[in-house]
Amino acid sequence: AARIRLTFIPDQSGDWGVALTSVGRAVLTVDGTVVLDDGDAKMGGSFFGLGKDQKVGSVRLEAGRTYELAVDYTNAGVGMMRGLIVGFDPPIVGDPVAEASRLAAQCDVSVVIVGTNDDWESEGYDRTTMDLPGEQDHLISQVAAVSKRTIVIINAGSPVTMPWLDQVDAVLYAWFPGQEFGDALADVLFGDVEPGGRLPVTMPRRLEDMPAGEHYPGRNGIAQYREGRLMGYRWYDTIGREPLFPFGFGLGYSTTTIDSAMVVDGIVRCTVTNTGARPTRETVQVYASVKAEATPDTPKDLPTQKLVGFVRTPTIAAGQSVTVEVTIDPRAFIHWDETTHGWAETLGQRELRVGTHSRNVSHRIPVPKR
Repeated sequence: AARIRLTFIPDQSGDWGVALTSVGRAVLTVDGTVVLDDGDAKMGGSFFGLGKDQKVGSVRLEAGRTYELAVDYTNAGVGMMRGLIVGFDPPIVGDPVAEASRLAAQCDVSVVIVGTNDDWESEGYDRTTMDLPGEQDHLISQVAAVSKRTIVIINAGSPVTMPWLDQVDAVLYAWFPGQEFGDALADVLFGDVEPGGRLPVTMPRRLEDMPAGEHYPGRNGIAQYREGRLMGYRWYDTIGREPLFPFGFGLGYSTTTIDSAMVVDGIVRCTVTNTGARPTRETVQVYASVKAEATPDTPKDLPTQKLVGFVRTPTIAAGQSVTVEVTIDPRAFIHWDETTHGWAETLGQRELRVGTHSRNVSHRIPVPKR
């Protein structure tokens, strides 16, 4: 157990937001008055599932006055883990969204940086929504309504919904880049560096569109992983669900075409041309597809296609072409047989699909059976 005491002098008057979460039980008092008690909070929220759902409340404080804060904490019966988080949120003065809109209306370009942090994303608990926290969606919409051009930077570690997507001119997904975020972002926005990343996940339009949406959170405290082999983009492509942005998608400051593609000794050789006005790089992706024969032994969860190789081109000057080679996964046309506990050949019509993301296939190359 622990008892923590401190003094606090607020710099603003008004209703301060208060939050509390712990492993065990915690009681927060201000000047002796109980403000929050998480004794009745549900388990499974914070601290890798050992903590509780966050309790939130508010307390009215006066600027310049000294308050005594105290937290009485115990984790009796919980185990070896100890954990306590106490948060205070100052009252909002004025209308920040209206002020942002006023400034955006005077600018040639508005750059809106939004996202999440470790308060909203963790390996230790599930997110309950894909929406950006707080008023961020509203902020983007209001700025985009008055700004000549709007660029949205999303600093997050997983997909979020984008209800304002059709209102803005560009979206850059940053993926928690770390302490050099500011310098790197400036280089990209000013065009000194091309944003050359490609999506390592599928961006769904809404939470219900995700592969686990039909099965989560399960029943009677048990979640079953019923996707089988159809995880991620394999599920979207197989059932035909349209994503917001497909797996492997990404834009730069130029455009490219894949002009030719052929298979030579297990390697896909293709020619990529820069059709734009600036130097660029492209990521060529190869997917294996089998129109499986309907036999009793054919697994029901075989994906329509799966990524079996990719390569990033060197920098291509405007109007120039390069030839690249993509080494194909030797297991491209086999699958794991749960009956024999070994690899088995996938029977059916085979082809390799060459493109720039899972939904943009420019070449289909038939592959004979071995």
